[in-house]
Amino acid sequence: GQTEPRPFLSSRERYCINCHSFASGAADRGMFAMQIRNMEAESGSSAFLAFCDLSTGTGRSTTLPFAVQMTTFMSWSPDGTRLAFAANQDLSSAVPGIHETQNTTQSEADIAVLDTRTWSVRLVEGASVPGLVETFPRWTPNGKELVYCEAPGRRPEPLTPFALRIVPVEGGASAPIPNIPDDNASRVYPRFSPDGRWLAFVRT
Repeated sequence: GQTEPRPFLSSRERYCINCHSFASGAADRGMFAMQIRNMEAESGSSAFLAFCDLSTGTGRSTTLPFAVQMTTFMSWSPDGTRLAFAANQDLSSAVPGIHETQNTTQSEADIAVLDTRTWSVRLVEGASVPGLVETFPRWTPNGKELVYCEAPGRRPEPLTPFALRIVPVEGGASAPIPNIPDDNASRVYPRFSPDGRWLAFVRT
């Protein structure tokens, strides 16, 4: 029979829990990551990353070593030990009270990687360029590179064409994904097929 659904985490009115990601396809093992904002914070940083080890039921929170704590679009490495995400997101809402990224102007965002084995976090060299919005990271099947989307900053997202790029996880020069026409269309939300042969994305 089907399992009765039950709340995994209740935030009530104190916290806003938004972007989240499971490291495995099972509900009883692997890591679960989430971005949390404390809605009661009066000053200082009110946002942080939280992790839950589903195997042990233990958790911890992590404040990032960045000026801006806002993060979105998480992606776990194939082995479930590292989390890539869009960091340093400076967002301004185009609709009062709404902070969904499709309704914002972003001045910039960078790709960062957090290693849960050491709890160290770093920006990815080549995908953390000032003045650019670098977001929507996705691991290659071999865990050695990240595909992500890049666009100029400070433009409303509906007017911003995102380009697909690839960068070594350890950092280095990024490069455009080959064989994609230069037609000024926006390409976002990259995903690899299970066998790693295909890269799907949304073209708008």
